[in-house]
Amino acid sequence: MKKFTKAWDTLSSCPIDINSLPKTRNGLSSGCTCVECHKALEACQGDKRSWYFRHANPTNCKGGPMSALHLMAQYLLTGDHILKTRGGEVPYSNGAMEYCIPGSRFKADVTGVKEDGSKFLIEIFVTHKLGEEDEKVKFIRELKIHAIEIDLRKTDPDIGKEELLDLLLNDIRLQRVIYSPPKEKVFKPQHPIRPETKTQEPSLIEGLAIAGIAVGMGWWIINKVKSILGPKRRKYN
Repeated sequence: MKKFTKAWDTLSSCPIDINSLPKTRNGLSSGCTCVECHKALEACQGDKRSWYFRHANPTNCKGGPMSALHLMAQYLLTGDHILKTRGGEVPYSNGAMEYCIPGSRFKADVTGVKEDGSKFLIEIFVTHKLGEEDEKVKFIRELKIHAIEIDLRKTDPDIGKEELLDLLLNDIRLQRVIYSPPKEKVFKPQHPIRPETKTQEPSLIEGLAIAGIAVGMGWWIINKVKSILGPKRRKYN
């Protein structure tokens, strides 16, 4: 039976990596199901080999690992993140899975809210790529919604959570732009505008100091003049 590391945790209602599963939930008490066929999984958490999930009963299910990778990628991109794109970093908040695009029957894998309040759509490509003539792509472009697609088809389905999140947020080589809003044009004057030079007015302390010096100089001049032009002493015979 096929072995894989990601599944749906029925107890916490979210995808889970086998390495995050408590060992107390080993074996058939894992409480996890296959993302593809929704059947029970057995958690194999031995001491010698790497941990993995496998179907508890024989099955023809073949899509479990890749479907789980797709779901885990969606889950990791929820919440608040800063995602690098070919056009620069895109901070977004309130990322949510399976967002219904208004006015259509289409859902985005992940949708966040950018700083300007507009939507940011993220599509995850594992087994199905959106074509240029796809109605969903045309609709996104008509509405001019910022959207990208991340290609995970060559990614190891057993990749760790932290490594997968780093890949999703930072590896622009995996990205395809569906629609990117044009950058705002910044007005640049033909001739540089020189800032006006303002005459600096003296402060209060500087003014008082100048006034004090002026008064002192005035008294000195007055006394000097008096000493020169003062009354002459009378001479007595």
